[in-house]
Amino acid sequence: MDAGQYAEVVVNIETALADAYTYHIPADLRSELRVGHLVEVEFGRRLAQAIVVSFVDSSPVAETKPIISLIDPDPVLWPWQIELARWLSYRYLAPLNACFRLLLPPGLTRWSDTTYDVNPYWNGDGRLTELQRQLVELLRERGVLRGRQISRAVKDKKWAAAATQLVNRNILRRASVLDPPRARPKHIRTAELIAGPSLIRAAVPQLGRANKAADILQYLHDLADPLPAEAAVLAATGAEPGHLDLLAKEGLVTRIPAAAIVVPVPGQGLPVEQAAALVQLPHAPEVLPDPALLRAWLDRGLVRLEEQPAAVSLAIPARRVMGWVLRLRHAEAYGRILDYLTEEARAVPVGDLFAATGANLKHLRRLAELELVRLGDVHVWRDSLADRDFVPADPPELTLDQARVWGRVKMAMIEGEAADEDVEWEDEEAAASERAGVEGHAPDGDGLATHDPMDAATPFLLHGVTGSGKTEIYMRAIAFALEREQQAIVLVPEIALTPQTVRRFAARFPGRVAVLHSGLSDGERYDTWR
Repeated sequence: MDAGQYAEVVVNIETALADAYTYHIPADLRSELRVGHLVEVEFGRRLAQAIVVSFVDSSPVAETKPIISLIDPDPVLWPWQIELARWLSYRYLAPLNACFRLLLPPGLTRWSDTTYDVNPYWNGDGRLTELQRQLVELLRERGVLRGRQISRAVKDKKWAAAATQLVNRNILRRASVLDPPRARPKHIRTAELIAGPSLIRAAVPQLGRANKAADILQYLHDLADPLPAEAAVLAATGAEPGHLDLLAKEGLVTRIPAAAIVVPVPGQGLPVEQAAALVQLPHAPEVLPDPALLRAWLDRGLVRLEEQPAAVSLAIPARRVMGWVLRLRHAEAYGRILDYLTEEARAVPVGDLFAATGANLKHLRRLAELELVRLGDVHVWRDSLADRDFVPADPPELTLDQARVWGRVKMAMIEGEAADEDVEWEDEEAAASERAGVEGHAPDGDGLATHDPMDAATPFLLHGVTGSGKTEIYMRAIAFALEREQQAIVLVPEIALTPQTVRRFAARFPGRVAVLHSGLSDGERYDTWR
């Protein structure tokens, strides 16, 4: 469904902001924009990120700026997260944009920066101070630079004022940009075999370098006649006799020289003994009759000569032909790729393929052009626990004290569920506002529910020495929540305790534990958030 004419957005900048701002939606974005989308806007005189929190049909101000672009095709916040950020701001009197920033994926925030470059139309006239001259030379040497890059290159902290003077004199150009995100989804390229043996054989002549000897081998492999004439083979492949010599020397083909065969003419009365000798000629050349006698038989029409042209045949098994064809064409890498993908019979990461075959992307692209291989990519989750093995563990039997404590905690959780189900909104307007949030339009700040989720919660503080079983109570409570399709967050007091805590929880809840802490990379934290 198309959005309205205007969007209320929370601008994500360092400065604390208490309100949302109204921007009009360009026509080309109305069919795409959704509540929770991250967009690019102009805020004041700089670019900034903003989160769409609702749509409205009118603006409280006469003139509005347009939303510039959609940063991510998928919304980064759900409507309930938008409500949570509003509640945090309302409850703790915190800046609205700071509360929204807490819910964004780690590494996704992009701060505004300014770029500078030398105006190409400046003719070099005018006097410059030493600092201004230094700025101009730096930008001429390195091209467009961000403000942060200039700060690292220029020791004088007053460079910004000097740059502004140069901008006012049209010597430099200045533009507002957003920093690139520190984290984004990770994708890896994959390759998959999509052609069968017949298509692969047909494509082999287009791999590697042209080679007539290879053409001869493939021609003999595909030919139905096992003993074709040499002349026919050379004519079909455009090869020379020297190519046959090369193949014969390598033991790849067998050459059969031309010969004349003596054949008895039926019904001409050739003596039985002599006819029998002729039949044995192919197997016992020593029984050949006297040449004078043979000439006499030819003259009398008792026998005739049949000319047998020189012939050639494969001297290796058919299964080895393609390997030799690729070797002669210097295309062994293609063969290794095809063999590897045939054996895997699935899409494989190209990094693994390159490591196993020694091939490179050029080879893969050529196979893709010939429609033998399909290149794709898959999203990879950066899981900090992926390389660790955890032995599943069953919950231990509780002691009497542990059972008593767990009984109280469990009862409080059940009562909390019942209390949540009985919560009613203060008035019909608030209920309609919440429904709008669920359907994709965040309610206004005045439409917040008067019910505070914390009011229904019963906090517990467990007392006990190390090893007394407190963690087991936590894990029982988590298991109880997970059974009801809820979630749980465990806070560890210091990062040094993370390994042993993760080990216990991952063993109890295999495949369901995600970890967030400062020791992870931006990419790992980003994927965990997602």
